[in-house]
Amino acid sequence: MVSMGAFIQVSRMDNAPLEAVCWILSPLMTAAGFATGIVIFEILSKTRRTGFFRIFLWPLIGCAIGAGAVYWFGPMLIVFGMFVAGTVSVALREFIISFKKIKS
Repeated sequence: MVSMGAFIQVSRMDNAPLEAVCWILSPLMTAAGFATGIVIFEILSKTRRTGFFRIFLWPLIGCAIGAGAVYWFGPMLIVFGMFVAGTVSVALREFIISFKKIKS
């Protein structure tokens, strides 16, 4: 949500380099939030201990895809694209981990 507020402010300034920085940082910040939530869940539930950066890659890819998918519709919708694609990527990660456990 912070990224959406930053986008609104930057879009009013008509500063293309600053807008590009926001487009790059927004998926990074959102993915960090997703990964932090998973790390906290793993610590509290004592299920497994995956490193932060191994988790971070999944939502980063999802958030980058979500940001790219809504690029043409404007910065206001980037939050929704990242939320949906980031959630799908995290769910896919959990599905793959569960599938590997069942298969083993």
